Amino acid sequence: MSTIPNSNTPALDELKKLLQKTLRVTTNDGRIFLGSFAGTDKQLNILLINTDEFRFSPPELANPSGRFVGLVMLPRRLVVSIEAPSSDEAGGGGRADMYA
Repeated sequence: MSTIPNSNTPALDELKKLLQKTLRVTTNDGRIFLGSFAGTDKQLNILLINTDEFRFSPPELANPSGRFVGLVMLPRRLVVSIEAPSSDEAGGGGRADMYA
């Protein structure tokens, strides 16, 4: 039986701090996903729960008020940016501030 090596690296510790935090993920097609970080898989795809999707372009597909999509897996190759509230913001408005 194999044992799991100790994987408590600084990067993993930082990732664990993001669990259950609201993230804003922008994809290469212009969509923005706002949801609670639930983890990643081995390929580093992003898993979000209780997620809203926002689309601002192209104009014919725009949905600036968003729509609830629930549980989503975002492929790493589509992710352009990931934003999380800083520790200063976390004590403030939380998710509502991420909509701005």
